[in-house]
Amino acid sequence: MGAGYLAFVYPHTNDFSISPSECQKLDTYWRVKLQRDFQLGSGWKNSDTLACPSNEASLARAIRFIDEAQLVMSGRPATPSYYQWAKELKPRLSQNILFGLAGRTRFEERIIELSPILLDKANWVQIAGVIVHELRHLEQGVNTHVPCKAEPGLACDRELDLNPETGDAYSYNILFLRDVRGSSTTSSYEKKLATREMQSIFNKRFNAVAPDLFKTLQLQPRT
Repeated sequence: MGAGYLAFVYPHTNDFSISPSECQKLDTYWRVKLQRDFQLGSGWKNSDTLACPSNEASLARAIRFIDEAQLVMSGRPATPSYYQWAKELKPRLSQNILFGLAGRTRFEERIIELSPILLDKANWVQIAGVIVHELRHLEQGVNTHVPCKAEPGLACDRELDLNPETGDAYSYNILFLRDVRGSSTTSSYEKKLATREMQSIFNKRFNAVAPDLFKTLQLQPRT
C-alpha cells in the first residue's frame, strides 16, 4: 500500500503546509527583509509573531521564493533577477477582496492587491507567479489585457510573447514559471507546480499562440 501511494497518489497531491521550523524562518523573513524591501499596504495583520498558516505567511513564502530562487530575467538589458526587478518597481503590497481576480494593480497608487482566496490556497509558486504578473502590469503602467476570444468573460494577452521586452503580463507568468522549472535552485515539487500553472495559463490566457511554442515550452498542445 505504501509503495502504491508513493507511486500513484502522492505525485498528484498538493502539500502547501508549513512546518514549525519553516514558520520560524518565514517570521524572520517577514519582519527583517520583506518589510525592509517592500511597502505593505492594507489588509495585513499586525502581530509580534507570524502565524502559520496565514495570508501573511503565504505572502512571505512567495516573496522569499522569488528572492532565494535568484532567477535571472534573461533577455532584458540589465538582466536583473526577478527579485531585484520587483524591488526596483517599488510596489505597495496589499490584500483585498477582488471578486474573481487573483490580483489587481492600481497604477496611480503603485499598489498591487492580492486576493485573500489566492493567499489562502498557500501555493507559493502560484502566488509568486501572480505577483510577477502584476509587477509587469505596474511596469507597463496600463492594463494590456483584452477579452479572450474563446471566453470573452475572461481576460487574455493578445498573444504569447516570450520576448521580455514586449511580452504582456500573462507572458510574464510563462517566462517566470519556465525559469522556475529550469532552475537548479528550485525543488522538483516546485518545478511540478510551475509546469501545472504554466499549462493552465497556456491553455486559456492567450488569443494567439505560435504553433510550435508548446514544444518550445515542453507543454501539452492547447486544449
